[in-house]
Amino acid sequence: MGLLPIAALDLESKLPPEVLLGHLRAAIGGHPGAPFAGEARPGRFRITRVNEYRTTFLPVVTGSILPAGGGSAVRLRMRPHASVLVFLAIWLAFLAVVTGLAVAWRLRSPANSALWLAGPALLAAVTWRIVSGVFSAEARWLVGHLQATIPALGGLELICPPDHL
Repeated sequence: MGLLPIAALDLESKLPPEVLLGHLRAAIGGHPGAPFAGEARPGRFRITRVNEYRTTFLPVVTGSILPAGGGSAVRLRMRPHASVLVFLAIWLAFLAVVTGLAVAWRLRSPANSALWLAGPALLAAVTWRIVSGVFSAEARWLVGHLQATIPALGGLELICPPDHL
């Protein structure tokens, strides 16, 4: 995982793209107990997990289903909801301003403690760890549940296992 909590996976299936898309559509909303909400169109889809606690930390999954040697190649890209990214940007910008003020205060009076710089840095690190940790756990759950829920995806081979998220 890089600067942003974004993950990408490539999966393979022995089913043709049209059949795989039909299985995916059957697992997306529109009926009670559907594990996913979103839309699936020929060649591409966008889904999120449906859960009872409605958190914004759930990954938004965009993907494509392409023909590949008698079967299908499924490419998944997972990222946090836009509201999480906006919150992160505002919060980390605030911490950067506080850090800048602490540095200016320290430069103005060298006798002042540099320990004040540890506060914003620690808050930024803890924030990042929480966001990336929750996102990674939800992304791993989503990939595993996607494979377990959609019979056609049960036979998929992970090129990049979810523990690398």
